[in-house]
Amino acid sequence: MLIVIGQVLPLALALALSSVPIASALTLLLRNPRRSAAVAFAVGYTIGMAGLVGLLASFLPVRLGGDVSLGVHGLLEIALGVAVVVLGIVTARRPAGAGRLGAGLHRLTGALGGMGPVLALLLGITLDLRPKSVLVAGTIGVVIAGATPTGGEVLVATTIATALGASTVIVPVVVGAVRRARARTWLEAFDHWITRNGRTVTVVVLFVVGAVVIGNGLGSL
Repeated sequence: MLIVIGQVLPLALALALSSVPIASALTLLLRNPRRSAAVAFAVGYTIGMAGLVGLLASFLPVRLGGDVSLGVHGLLEIALGVAVVVLGIVTARRPAGAGRLGAGLHRLTGALGGMGPVLALLLGITLDLRPKSVLVAGTIGVVIAGATPTGGEVLVATTIATALGASTVIVPVVVGAVRRARARTWLEAFDHWITRNGRTVTVVVLFVVGAVVIGNGLGSL
């Protein structure tokens, strides 16, 4: 189980460094007068992530029962790792204007600024269904399912992955909700940084995670 958790942690880190949910949470905190909207967004994002990882880990048909199963599991991990790297290449090759996170997010600023908690909750869940999130969550599911876990072990691994993966949304929202005035300065600085560097962070994380997953797959062959 500890080996599985060790393999899950870098993948969960990839979810944690997902720039769009972070920027959306910061926009809700800084521009939406209702604190409940940011809290609802964080709840929806966390529930969506836990549900996606848990379902994939529970129902993916990957079970280790010999050399053949090990080989299939390894090939599946390699395929997912290659897909993650390809996604990183596609992201890196986007035109410079499209690469900056702010270009798309600023068009949503008005909507986020007036969004109620119900829509914010649904937005949080929806962001878990982006291609990058589904791909990384699927890889986490393959890693967990490949260890032939019990129901309790799936729950533990899913909880750890979700706690780390959603931490970069949960922590700012909690701090901003509790100490909104005092935290505003560093929240604005964080918002500015993630807007300018979100694409770079995403590309680097995808390349690193893809390489790790490919390496794990090769080790299973």
